[in-house]
Amino acid sequence: MKKVESYKYAWNVTDKTGHLRFKLEGSNWSNWKKISNAAEFQVLIDTLRNEAPVLAGIINGKYYFQTDVEPVGEGEF
Repeated sequence: MKKVESYKYAWNVTDKTGHLRFKLEGSNWSNWKKISNAAEFQVLIDTLRNEAPVLAGIINGKYYFQTDVEPVGEGEF
């Protein structure tokens, strides 16, 4: 898993799909990834926006995003 350095996203109002592109540490920008589930897209964008660091990688041919270790009770400000 590598750290996500940057991301950009778009929402297609016509077909109600999310589109995500990201740049991993030491890598080029990914291709646009289509996300058809609106709730899933919202959670992913919320994670990218509010958590740090966020890691991503491919496991068994599928992209995974996760936060790095965070202390218990860190809280949100």
